[in-house]
Amino acid sequence: MSFEKPPKFIKDFSKDQSQEERSQTAAEIRAKRTEYLSGKKEKQEEQRSLQEGQSERQAELNEQLAALEQLEARIEELSSSGVQKI
Repeated sequence: MSFEKPPKFIKDFSKDQSQEERSQTAAEIRAKRTEYLSGKKEKQEEQRSLQEGQSERQAELNEQLAALEQLEARIEELSSSGVQKI
């Protein structure tokens, strides 16, 4: 999407005749830009936090899986060694 540049005489006329309106519009644009950028930053922080939490949970799950595998190996070892239930 491209915008055509307005002719210079329109820009000059607007500067002379509508300075207050131009200033107000510029202030509104700055406010919207600030609002957008702060929202974007908040979303990035939230995403980073979620990714860190996911990494921590994945590490915990890997530890639990390793512990289960060790228990399974120990059970198999005890079962094959001839130990029976009393």
